[in-house]
Amino acid sequence: MNLENQVNLTGRLAKENQLRNYTFNGENRNVLNNTLAIKSRNKDKPSNFINITIWGKTADYIFDNTQKGDKISVYGELTQNVWEDDSGAMHYEVYVNVEEAKIIYSERYKNNFANQNQAQQKSNPTNQQQEDYGEIQF
Repeated sequence: MNLENQVNLTGRLAKENQLRNYTFNGENRNVLNNTLAIKSRNKDKPSNFINITIWGKTADYIFDNTQKGDKISVYGELTQNVWEDDSGAMHYEVYVNVEEAKIIYSERYKNNFANQNQAQQKSNPTNQQQEDYGEIQF
């Protein structure tokens, strides 16, 4: 990635995730589109809403483990799309093309993690002691 075009953002997902499948150069890839709501440092200013696009396995992971309102952190680069509509008007869209994404807080991820632990305990035929780490804070 170009060192002059790096973006790190942390915010809440403003919409439900939209996952689509694209074929590019003969390869099927999933792409997730959403918008991050990012609070302004100045409380008198409104939040910023930044469109994000996440590809591949990262898109699948975010889709499966997050929902509207969850907090994530993304790293990527700014990308601009420019197009002309049928009436000749030019349109511009700037979004973050995400290379890495991390879940900061997700109720769905927390529930998925708890369900996996319960299933693992049920499938453990021996009576081995399971370590209890208590509630994990996100």
